Amino acid sequence: ERATGCLEEALKLCDEPFQWEAMRLLSLTYKRRGNWERSAVLWEDMISWDGRRSSFPHVELAKHYEHRIKDYSKALEMVRRAFEVVDYLSSSEREALLHRKRRVMRKGKKARRSTV
Repeated sequence: ERATGCLEEALKLCDEPFQWEAMRLLSLTYKRRGNWERSAVLWEDMISWDGRRSSFPHVELAKHYEHRIKDYSKALEMVRRAFEVVDYLSSSEREALLHRKRRVMRKGKKARRSTV
């Protein structure tokens, strides 16, 4: 609880380069506490930042849509957007995104078959 308060305060007070890191840490704190909605809002805010292109918020939103919401098309869209907008992906990030893409596509097909 105390860490959450400190991070929320830091987000209000610190300069832009540090706000990104505060948002990242705060989103993970919310996630750990099961506050998925607040985490998702932060991830969406992080994606909308112009100067920062990171796979982190895309991956976290993809996980959220896949595991919590069970919206596989939105999860897949987050993976695709990560490939489109992130300036640089390490080989491990690229491999993790490809793995997530394959798994989400598989789950999406399975879900569509079970509703038919």
